[in-house]
Amino acid sequence: MNAVRQIEAADLMIGQHNFTLMFARAIRAATPDSQLVAAKKMTGAAASTPPRQQIARMERELHHFRLK
Repeated sequence: MNAVRQIEAADLMIGQHNFTLMFARAIRAATPDSQLVAAKKMTGAAASTPPRQQIARMERELHHFRLK
């Protein structure tokens, strides 16, 4: 994620009081490509992505967060 998106992600995690790895991965998965930087190739557990249901929840939470 670019620097601005990282700050947004941190604000969201603080606002939701959720600092779990899965929540961080969901934020990353919901991040538009335009806010991503070239990633290094990941392997193992770090390469897994959150399930679609969690991504949909994250998108709803992001929408709610942006309305505030």
